[in-house]
Amino acid sequence: MVNLSVKNLTKEFTSETRAVDSINFSVPAGSLFTLLGPSGCGKTTTLRMIAGLESPTAGQILFDDEDYTNFPPHRREIGMVFQSYALFPHMTVFENVAYGLRVRKTKNAEIRERVTRVMEMVGLAHTQERKPSQLSGGQQQRIALARALVYDPKILLLDEPLSNLDAKLRVYMREEIRKIQKKAGITTIYVTHDQEEALSISDLIAVMHSGKISQLGKAHDVYEKPNSVPVADFIGKANFLEVTVLGTEDGRHQVKGGGEYRLGVKFSGGEATAFTPEERALLFFRPEKAALSKEEIPGKSLVCKVTNLLYLGETVRYTVRLSTGEEAFISMNRRLEGIEEGASAYLLLEPGDGILFPYSQKALLKRGN
Repeated sequence: MVNLSVKNLTKEFTSETRAVDSINFSVPAGSLFTLLGPSGCGKTTTLRMIAGLESPTAGQILFDDEDYTNFPPHRREIGMVFQSYALFPHMTVFENVAYGLRVRKTKNAEIRERVTRVMEMVGLAHTQERKPSQLSGGQQQRIALARALVYDPKILLLDEPLSNLDAKLRVYMREEIRKIQKKAGITTIYVTHDQEEALSISDLIAVMHSGKISQLGKAHDVYEKPNSVPVADFIGKANFLEVTVLGTEDGRHQVKGGGEYRLGVKFSGGEATAFTPEERALLFFRPEKAALSKEEIPGKSLVCKVTNLLYLGETVRYTVRLSTGEEAFISMNRRLEGIEEGASAYLLLEPGDGILFPYSQKALLKRGN
């Protein structure tokens, strides 16, 4: 296991195209670190620089304080799993997994021992004589993982490894990858655009946007306490309402919206450490943090009308429209009697469940203005 440090890492493809813009992060030995972001944000370019497949324009890549920035790929002792598993169709599973060891001129007895060990680790020891075409997509993915682990690499890199699997299999395989990673005890960098995937398996998450790291932290903190509108909007479902700040009272920002409702907001996120009276702001909250009620609770409720009800089994998703014309989404674990589509109700929000962001960040919402 090694610690990985990235310092001021930058990649410019042209003078006008900076794919990665001076990013910094550290990955503790044995942990799973995820680069999360939309397509084109720079996460795969970052992974390729760590692997030595791209040369940085500037910055450093350190393995246990040793500078690997200019090392060629074969000297980095890295295991990598790509989007396409790149298994050799004419070889058996055993030979696919053993391929890297044969290239390194490892002795046959050691190849047999290592392949057997890693195949048992991924739970596919019984498939060694099969061809890749005889395996399911999930099994092929685990074979690709075994091939990356068989020569005990210092770091494991996974680039969207589950993107070719169907939704149900992705859920199963992300859990399997996490189990295998923990069993192997290997420092791992995982690239994905899937927020749920990242939240479920990561020790640390770096949310990337336009070549920069917007936020870095544990899954709970990134989800519960996003530091900017782009992070809040990208990870999970999000509600944003336009409000005006009235002032601060008892450690809460008092806000009003549409001239008719008033709420207390306990804390603010990102740069919103202070707001002045009459300043416009964006109130953010997650759908599962809100609730619906037939009764008004002053300081916690917004009058609304239910415009859509979606039953999803374990959750019920309500879409409501406020008197301002703004829409909000509410997720609850049960369907409420007497609150159907077209009914009037109250959206309830506890003071500690909302975050205020500067109104200027509204322009960063993907949904536009």
